[in-house]
Amino acid sequence: TEAVAQAAAALDGDDPHTAQAALAPYVDQLADDVRVARLWAGLLHHAGDPRTIEAELARFAQAWAHDPEVMQIAAAGAVRWCRRNPLEPQTRREPVARAAAECLRRAIHARKGGRGDVEKHALHSALAHALAQVGPAVDDDALHAWEAALSAQPDDGAGWFGLARLHTVRGRWQKGLEASRHALTLLDQPA
Repeated sequence: TEAVAQAAAALDGDDPHTAQAALAPYVDQLADDVRVARLWAGLLHHAGDPRTIEAELARFAQAWAHDPEVMQIAAAGAVRWCRRNPLEPQTRREPVARAAAECLRRAIHARKGGRGDVEKHALHSALAHALAQVGPAVDDDALHAWEAALSAQPDDGAGWFGLARLHTVRGRWQKGLEASRHALTLLDQPA
């Protein structure tokens, strides 16, 4: 529809208010229209209230667990919100990150067997990013997600840097250095 095209153009132009206004009448169709779902998911990081993001993530998890792209867009928006709001108390950011991780876990579960290594890598990388925002209590889960992602695409230099960052932020300097060095060797190769 014209409203969906208007919302897409507004998002491309970094105008979330216009995009939200264009999509608002169609939010009830979120579970039925993948275009609306993708665009609405793309707006999540602009939300001001973390409880709104949590509620929207729950709605996405219910309706779109079978669609890894929608789940990745929604989870990425939540993680982006967490990163853009570092001064928010962890008690407000952590539930958003946990909800994003739950969306991705549902997508991973729904896609067991999936479409191959590319999809597995994308979902597990996104899960690792979400879990890193939760905090040290879920480090084992975040490490497991990075291992799954990097086993699917071992030549992903950016993924190795993500793993390095997790180790470094948690004070595991030697492991962080090793993962960073590995990332650099991968990224230093000619295309």
